Amino acid sequence: MDEEIILLVNDISAYFSKHPKAADSIEGIRRWWLNNTDDSISEKNVQNALDWLCEQGDVVMSRSSSGLVIYSRASKHTD
Repeated sequence: MDEEIILLVNDISAYFSKHPKAADSIEGIRRWWLNNTDDSISEKNVQNALDWLCEQGDVVMSRSSSGLVIYSRASKHTD
């Protein structure tokens, strides 16, 4: 796995640790969770990190009623 993807996985996981009920789109995660105000983090890399977290069972993907894809912490992590 690419070093930037590893860093994103760690940053996203850390965000979920602090905000276990958080849920957002790729764009929301990229812009707000990762403090990406200068657009230096690509949407593709965030997608790759989220895909990996989903494969590990740490994150789940769902679709809102408007069709927007939302990512949230997997229920195995709820207390």
